[in-house]
Amino acid sequence: MTTGERDAGADAATSQPQRLLRRGVSRRGFLAGVAGFSMLGLLAACGGDDDDDAADSPTATTGAAAATEPAAEATTATEEPAATEPAAAATEPAAVATEPASAASPTTEAAASPSADGPWEFTDGRGITVSLPKRPERIVTFAPAAGALWDFGIRPVGIYGVQTLADGTKEPTVGNADLDTMTSLSETNEDIEAEALLALQPDLVITTLNTDKVPWGMQDPATQALIAAICPVIGMPAFFEPIDALIGHFEELAIALGGDPTTAEAQELRTAFDDASETIRTITAEKPELTVMVCSGNADNFFFASTELFPDLIYLTDLGVQFVRPDASIEFDGPWAFTSWEQVGQYTPDAVLADSRRGWPPTAFEGKATYENLAAVQAGQVGKWTPIVPLSYGGMAQVLTIHAELLGSADQDIA
Repeated sequence: MTTGERDAGADAATSQPQRLLRRGVSRRGFLAGVAGFSMLGLLAACGGDDDDDAADSPTATTGAAAATEPAAEATTATEEPAATEPAAAATEPAAVATEPASAASPTTEAAASPSADGPWEFTDGRGITVSLPKRPERIVTFAPAAGALWDFGIRPVGIYGVQTLADGTKEPTVGNADLDTMTSLSETNEDIEAEALLALQPDLVITTLNTDKVPWGMQDPATQALIAAICPVIGMPAFFEPIDALIGHFEELAIALGGDPTTAEAQELRTAFDDASETIRTITAEKPELTVMVCSGNADNFFFASTELFPDLIYLTDLGVQFVRPDASIEFDGPWAFTSWEQVGQYTPDAVLADSRRGWPPTAFEGKATYENLAAVQAGQVGKWTPIVPLSYGGMAQVLTIHAELLGSADQDIA
């Protein structure tokens, strides 16, 4: 296929749902268009490039073991997602998504009108600027984004993604968001269904980006185009920066949406976050030799978590936590560095933070003698950790408080 043919096919695919919406078609009419668009996607896939393929990744799950963040049940080192670029957002006259001039690092900036009636725009973590004739009111969010915005006073009308755990309790990343006040589009982190989204008549979808800067809930480029035909999408960064910076980006977005970070409740949550941070900073100063190993695993491999990609680990490094890193011969494949269980015994952490997404104690760690014989494990200096953390001050205050309890009680000379 030539470049011109590929471009022509892409234009035809993205224009189909846009034309349907411009004509103000009925819900049934739009769904017929969706079916036609899906066929275009299948035809394109038959002659498409191979680099659109993406496998599951262990980074992908939230605290819910059964539900998947785009990679929930990774089992081997080969199951990392391919680096794919998000499809360009479709543009409408009333809601323009502008592609960045060049690849940008995950940053955000807002330009909000003084009132809800004036022009509104926001630049997301992909460097894409969403422009609207007025401030959006009907907002649908990915579950972690709902938790991030709630504390600043933003009340979404809809939510998708994992919201409850297997035991019926609320998923921690949802934070203080009241699930009863929002329409749930799904309880998984798979792609959004266009029909369910269309029924809510949203002005804006807000989600977070995975490590390849692809929006959660629309990993398939065809889904991205369909959603963009319904309303614009803002993708917020969720990796590669310390957690306080990521929360700060959501604070900027909340202000642009009419939220208020100066309320007594918001300030109280910020104070709790700051207090927990200072507690850890004090502990690490008092225990400069304390080392921590953050890990996950499956039946075949032990995973070191990247302390330069996960936002909570970057922030803990800033607070003085000393992390055990893999041998220099072991390279990171995205979020993880994989090694065999037989090699675990060569490391000597004073404390361990282990992936708790699939139960506690982690079933993958059971019967692994090299892990179970670590001095830190023998002494019970092991705490829970998940790769996907809350993006709110209140949620992270709880996470940091739990980590502080482990670090404060740990013997730095155990190993």
